[in-house]
Amino acid sequence: MTKKQKRKIYKDVYAMTAHRVGGVVVDGTDNLLISAFVSLSSVGIYSNYVLIKSSIDQLLSQLFTAITASVGNLNAVSTSDKSYKVYQSIFFLNVWIYGFCSIVFLVCINQFITLWIGKEYLLAEGIVLLITINFFLIGIRKSTVMFKDTQGLFWNDRYKPYAEAIVNLIASIVFLKIFGFIGVLLGTLVSTITTCFWIEPYVLYKYSF
Repeated sequence: MTKKQKRKIYKDVYAMTAHRVGGVVVDGTDNLLISAFVSLSSVGIYSNYVLIKSSIDQLLSQLFTAITASVGNLNAVSTSDKSYKVYQSIFFLNVWIYGFCSIVFLVCINQFITLWIGKEYLLAEGIVLLITINFFLIGIRKSTVMFKDTQGLFWNDRYKPYAEAIVNLIASIVFLKIFGFIGVLLGTLVSTITTCFWIEPYVLYKYSF
């Protein structure tokens, strides 16, 4: 193995680690802020919604995990035009699947919580709406992230997770002081839109398509 190859491996490992750490920080920030500035009981109620949302997301993620190897092989042996056409089809399905699940989640989640543990554990409709929007925006990124990762484009957006974590923390604290509980979710929404939502497709289109 040459020094150039080793250097590339080190760079990719560093970038992948940054993405993992950034994701953990963003995911853990909401509960910490809610428990510190709202109440511990609110964290428990919110966690019920997160549990259901995460279960749906894990189930849907299996669809993308199942085709990741095929997409990697496609990117290795096909032209960028062919990869782009396949990406468009997968992204179309990605949006429809998460769109449908988001609508079902928004309409049914409070009824399910009522049947499961009772009305006293319900969140306001505005909070449920923001949970759903965040779920949808994170979900429709999966096809883009899958194509970007299978092409090894980790280094190109290595600073994105740090920016996302910083924006998420600052925005969540600011909105929390203004709007309360719902401000934490607004902070997550702002951090997603201002970083991941445009940086990931930008990197994929610029360095691949």
